[in-house]
Amino acid sequence: MKKLKGWNDFFILLIVALGIIVSFLLIGSFVGPITTGNIEEITVLNFGKLGIVTNIASKIVEVPDFVSGELQAETLKTIPQLEFKSSVFGSHKEGFDIDIPEWLMDDMNNIRMTAHVDTSSNRVGDFAVRWNGKEIYKGKPEDELDVYVDKQYIKQSNTVELYADSPGVAFWAENYYFLKDIEIKLEYGPAKIIPLILEPSDIEKFEHADLRFYATSAVSVVVKVNGKTIYEKVPRGVDVAKFTLADAPLRSGPNLVSVNSDRPLKMRDVELKLFLVSDEVSKKRDFDVSAKAFNSLRLGLRGRIDAQVTNIERQGSLELKLNEKKLPLGIVKEGVNTVYFSMNDVQIGSNTLELSATGSFDVQKVIVGIER
Repeated sequence: MKKLKGWNDFFILLIVALGIIVSFLLIGSFVGPITTGNIEEITVLNFGKLGIVTNIASKIVEVPDFVSGELQAETLKTIPQLEFKSSVFGSHKEGFDIDIPEWLMDDMNNIRMTAHVDTSSNRVGDFAVRWNGKEIYKGKPEDELDVYVDKQYIKQSNTVELYADSPGVAFWAENYYFLKDIEIKLEYGPAKIIPLILEPSDIEKFEHADLRFYATSAVSVVVKVNGKTIYEKVPRGVDVAKFTLADAPLRSGPNLVSVNSDRPLKMRDVELKLFLVSDEVSKKRDFDVSAKAFNSLRLGLRGRIDAQVTNIERQGSLELKLNEKKLPLGIVKEGVNTVYFSMNDVQIGSNTLELSATGSFDVQKVIVGIER
């Protein structure tokens, strides 16, 4: 009987042990894999295939939709918000540099500065703008500030100074302005200019380039590369303006691809693709960082980039650059590859993430965010 009782105890313990194991397995299936932290998305980018693939463009310049044949604009600087105060005790001024791309110096019409004037602004005194030391605006803007800088005052490197002027006769008061969504744009046209920046090595390996777009109209479209016409016809939907070294006088540095039409014409899904005889492919994607996300980094949270590699056809290196700064990625594996960045690596507004490869990778999704 004692022997039988011992076997009964053994089976009871065995059943309890199996129950505990099954419970852990079930709990694990609900909990899922352990991660190092959640990521609050800033943006999700798609890079596609990178590396040694002959039918894939080495570089892609994605161009926002535009209207050819009318005034064009190139954004030079954006600032989310600025606050200005002036009283008998002193005033607060904001100054910054504005550099004009060399390729736009000859074609520009003027520079336009716009901003929304917040209702909290009291307008006791004037608001002033100086461009290269010259006062180009002084007044009391209402809802919107809209200032033009004439071409004769524009140099390739410029300084801008914004400030609230003294309260004047109301010496006891404080002159206060709160500006939001400050934007400085260079206006030119009517041809849209797309810069194609080439290194000397790009010229050596240049095979061809495609300007792809969608447009449909009775209006003729003219595409030029460094002043030489490579395309002139009426588009009927998706079309391609293709050119080789024999078609256009290319040089190292900026090459200007211009798109014009006799009348305004909407150009959609515009991409400039560069095909090189090369074993390395790089792609760039632009994204915006909000003031809120930047403040999270300022408070010490880590920025995180998760690169989802879905397929590795050929081993090699995969390099990430954030605003031209290399981020160490290590050995690339299929699945999520993670790197981190700080507030010193990004800025409020537009930022650029570049991926380049010497192997062959399929990078379908890249999440840029803040690790929580």
